[in-house]
Amino acid sequence: DICGFGNGKTTCESSIDEQISSRKILIFSQTRQTLDVIQNELLVKFYKNITFLRLDGSVKSSNRHEIVRQFNFTPSLNVLLSTTSVGGLGLNLTGADTVIFYDHDWNPMKDLQAMDRAHRIGQKKSVNVYRIICKNTIEEKIMHLQSFKTNIANIVVSHENNLIDIKSNNIMQVIEERPSLNITPIPSSAPDNSLIDTNTEYQTL
Repeated sequence: DICGFGNGKTTCESSIDEQISSRKILIFSQTRQTLDVIQNELLVKFYKNITFLRLDGSVKSSNRHEIVRQFNFTPSLNVLLSTTSVGGLGLNLTGADTVIFYDHDWNPMKDLQAMDRAHRIGQKKSVNVYRIICKNTIEEKIMHLQSFKTNIANIVVSHENNLIDIKSNNIMQVIEERPSLNITPIPSSAPDNSLIDTNTEYQTL
């Protein structure tokens, strides 16, 4: 479903209500302030039947694993809101079958690490990953730069490339050009610590 209300992301079509209630969803954002918007302007106002937990920097370290345990093993809990920095490292969130990135980090490895929280040992379900991207915004450039950086990482670790030649005009082209995004899904079965193929074009929701 295409989201559109206010800033273009916070309210979705009414049909999404049924979809959320039948899934276990991780929603990642870069900031606690954005999670406040998702919580108060979307979940609390429009989806009162949806139960959720929240995991961010305000939660004490001693309480975080209990929140993870509740999310993984309580069928009635539908959504876990988390900042990428807190929920993206060192946690096992295999209770989730859906991962949504509300916004995106300039460093693609941080998003991939967060994605891998649901792709841990013990995961028995298929996991769908979605990125919400507003067309003709800086987010398109962020995604293009993520792809560029991932390509560089793949070149570095490739045994077939003994010489890396990155020219300044290539970098400027990435920054200045507006990428063209087609509607295609991100791979949903990426193993731990894997890199997404840089030819993947990201889904616009």
